[in-house]
Amino acid sequence: MAERAAISSDYYTRLEQGRERNPSPQVVDALAAALNLSPVETGYLRSLVGPALATPIPTETAVNEFLLLAMQSWESGPAYIVNHLATYWH
Repeated sequence: MAERAAISSDYYTRLEQGRERNPSPQVVDALAAALNLSPVETGYLRSLVGPALATPIPTETAVNEFLLLAMQSWESGPAYIVNHLATYWH
């Protein structure tokens, strides 16, 4: 993964182990790209680093698309998806 993010394996190991506390925004974005994270997942990763890097998570994309499709296809009764941002129902 370190190679895909263009960072040293030692630095990546320190990040994984929590020994590196202040990765730059470029490193966080490189890791997000290397991991193929969605915008919501990238926002969450940035929020783990600290409030300075946190990006707002858009509520319309905060729920996994698969869950929304599953909820919309549910016909046996009401369906709800609840997360820390909102409640979705069908």
